[in-house]
Amino acid sequence: MIYEPPLSSDGGRIMFYRYFPRLKPSIGIGLTKPFVRLDHFYSNTPDSINKLASPGTSVILYMLSGDASVKRGVNEFSLDTGSAAIVRSLEMYETSVTTPNRFAKSEGIVIEFHDHAKITAQDKLPVSASAMPSYETEESRETRIAGKWGGIETNGFLSISLLDYLTHSSFRVVKPGSNTMLLVLEGWISSGNETIVKDQIYIPEEAVNIDCRKGTRLLILSGGENAAS
Repeated sequence: MIYEPPLSSDGGRIMFYRYFPRLKPSIGIGLTKPFVRLDHFYSNTPDSINKLASPGTSVILYMLSGDASVKRGVNEFSLDTGSAAIVRSLEMYETSVTTPNRFAKSEGIVIEFHDHAKITAQDKLPVSASAMPSYETEESRETRIAGKWGGIETNGFLSISLLDYLTHSSFRVVKPGSNTMLLVLEGWISSGNETIVKDQIYIPEEAVNIDCRKGTRLLILSGGENAAS
């Protein structure tokens, strides 16, 4: 399955691609296990995303560029490029993210998921870019944002990796198994006769070989439950 959502907003100046759930019947993928929401947001002006997560879920926010401020209740902390935070959503605390109070580009990923993941982090935990595990080969550079050996520990229930391809490369997605999604942030990838380009998400439905072109930036999300429509 390949999907490219339209660029949207929540009524403010922060624009985003919402890959799931459905904003309305014709927009968004109806796949939510273990994920609740996946947004790829952009902002060139100050604004906020309020009610970042629903009670009983957790949210991971990763900054691809620029910086932002995360607030839950009276507590607030800042994130810059390459840093991330995990926040548990509680009934008594509303969580929001605000882009800087100046005109500057901010770009990030918001992943909301069901909170039965047995996460080992605190109710809220920022992780700096320098603390993110990074592995580089001749072909690619991988930043492990979340997972058993990620900057944010999730006991393997949920894993998120950012890959920058320095040369032409390929890998194989094995199915059946965990729910795996590939979000192309830059460049393009191919699988068989299918080509997936920037801002499209690809959800393999069977074991496939993925061909990655030089310069491609790919976000790989994997969860411990199968997708459900």
